[in-house]
Parts: sequence; structure tokens; C-alpha cells
Amino acid sequence: PGKAVVYIRDITEQRLLIRKLIQSDKLSSLGELVSGVAHELNNPLTAIMGFSELLLRGTQSEADRDKANKIYEASHRCKKIIDNLLTFARWHKPEKTCCNINEVIHDTVELRAYQLKVNNIGLHLDLDPAMPKTMVDGYQLQQVFLNIINNAQQAILDKGDRGEITITSRHKNDTITIKISDTGAGIKENNINKIFDPFFTTKGIGDGTGLGLSISYGIIKEHGGNISVKSKKDKGTTCTIELPIVAINTQVHTSSPSTAAKSLMVEGLRALILDDEPMILNLLSDILYEYNFDVDITSRGDEALKMIKKNDYTMIISDIKMPGMDGMKFYHELKLIRPEVIKNILFVSGDSANQETMDFLKRTNIPFLQKPFSLEMLKDSIAKHISSRVDMSE
Repeated sequence: PGKAVVYIRDITEQRLLIRKLIQSDKLSSLGELVSGVAHELNNPLTAIMGFSELLLRGTQSEADRDKANKIYEASHRCKKIIDNLLTFARWHKPEKTCCNINEVIHDTVELRAYQLKVNNIGLHLDLDPAMPKTMVDGYQLQQVFLNIINNAQQAILDKGDRGEITITSRHKNDTITIKISDTGAGIKENNINKIFDPFFTTKGIGDGTGLGLSISYGIIKEHGGNISVKSKKDKGTTCTIELPIVAINTQVHTSSPSTAAKSLMVEGLRALILDDEPMILNLLSDILYEYNFDVDITSRGDEALKMIKKNDYTMIISDIKMPGMDGMKFYHELKLIRPEVIKNILFVSGDSANQETMDFLKRTNIPFLQKPFSLEMLKDSIAKHISSRVDMSE
């Protein structure tokens, strides 16, 4: 009889890893998706915020003021949601700044508040009112807190009961301690030691990547802290994060209100606004007219360059993401024909989640205002810009 040699290789783990790598790749496309959606929303939202604020200034009727104020408050609520989405989704190089941990917790909770509410999950915050500030990467910590809250929510839904998530913060000596507890289904004892392993997940394919807690572990360790989990089956889970209190870098540069006020009283100011959104052109024009500017507007980069060749502008406000010649190409073309004018540019954009945009802003070091912005934020940016020009001229 004939003989045969049969080789059998178990590829179960390999196929499972490939599936999970595909899932993790989906995460990288999330930033691009959010960036595009946010950019489209930020333009009309900027107009809603700005014009509602102008209405509040000019309206005398108490009833009309109340209506305008409701529009203004609702628009700021939308802005906060978009800011939180961009914070979580954007590519962000680790950078430690002075932060209050409680504020990071509040920002994260706002991102999940609606989802917790519709799932009948209670949320209780017990935050240390005397929490000291420390040097951390607030964006990364928000990612950690969001991962843990998402897991807590899923554990409560798995249990099937109406549950609760409790977040506490305390500080003692040189350590900040944050605890996030839930009343969910808990973690099996044989899985506790695996939860921080990359790609480990108890969820089905398509429901989780197994990357959340492993990324969180790495972030906390990079901050010189510790993260641990205690859990009992059907009794809930508590995740404890310990962070060192790091000395704060006090090198902060600000301009005084008196300087800002003085700068906006200067005569002979002239501005050019470049944006493809008519609503933004109208809003910025109305505001700059209030601040003694003569204003020219255009929606095309090539026209803006022609206008700059003929006129001297104290300030050039330009969008970045536009059809035809975008803000980046406009900058490079302007640098070729009138390099001395580059210092007069202020970029505004709702495209801050785009890595190419952020790399460009960092490389050029041009002042940047994120859409949607309030009138106060715009006024502050204009004041700082003009103050620097006044200081230079004096």
C-alpha cells in the first residue's frame, strides 16, 4: 500500500490575530472619519455661535434675549461634544501640560453622559475639591478614562440590571488616586491577569479590539503611575489609577487685558478674510468692523494673493481646508511673493483632527484658532496679534 506524509498546522490563532489586526486598523480610520464630519459641522456651528452672540448684544426684548441665549447655550453644548470627539480621535503626540485631573474626568464623562443615560446607568462623581494640578497629557488620560467607562458600561449591560458607575478622585502626599467602580457582571478570576494583554478581549468579533486596556496600561506607566483592577463575578469591578503629582512648568505667556484693549483701539487697521464659507466671511466681517478694521473678503486663494500684492493688511485670517487653493498652498505661495506678510496670518479651521493639518501648523508656527470659536476667543486672538504689532512699532 502507498504511504503519505500529512502535515497539519493549527492556524486558529493566526486567523484570530489577523481578524483583530483588521479591527485595530479600523481605529486608525476613525480619526479621519471624525475629522471630516467635525470640519463639516464646525463651519455652520461657528456661525450659529457667533451670530447668536451678536443677537444677544443687540437685542433689547427680554423674550428675544432668552431665545437667543438658548441658541447660544445649545451651540456651546454641541461645541463641547465635537471638542471631546476630536480630542479622543485626533492623532496626538504625548505632551504633558498643567492639568486638573477632575476637569479631565468631567470632559470624559460629558462625552459618555447621553449613552449612559439612555442605558439607564447611573453616574456618581465624588471628586476631591482640593485636587492639585499636575503635569500630565490630558488627551491621553481622557483616552484611559473613556476606555474604562466603556468597559464598565458593557459590564453593566451584560449583567442586565440597572447599574451605576462611581468615579472618585483623591490626593495624598505626592499621589493622585482615581477609582472607577461599576456594579456590572465582573471579571472571571482566570481572566484578571490577562486584561492588560494586547488583543485580549472577552467580547465577540466586531465588538471589541482588546486594545483599550493595554493602551491604557502603557499610558499610565509612561506617566510614572500604576493601574490595577479588582473584580468579583456578578459583584462589579473597580479600576484604580495612581498618578504622581509632578511639578508644574510655570512658563506661561499671556497678554494683559489693558494691552489687549489698547491694541483694538489702534486706527488704520485692515484685514483680509479668506474662507470658502459665506457664513464665516459674514460673521468675521461683522466682528472685525466692530474692532475698527477695514475688511476685504474672498473665498479664493488666488484672489487673496492678488489683493495682498496691491494692499497692506494688518491681519490675514485664512481657513485651511478649502477647495482649489487650500490654506497650506496659500501660505507657501504667499511666502514666495511677500514673505514679510507671513507674520500677519491667523489660521482658522475645523480640521484639527487631520494629522497633515497639525503637522503644518507645528512646522510653520502660525497662530491657529479652532472652529467653532466664541466671539471672546476670536477677540482674544485678534488682540494678541495686534498687541504684538503695536509692541513692535513702539
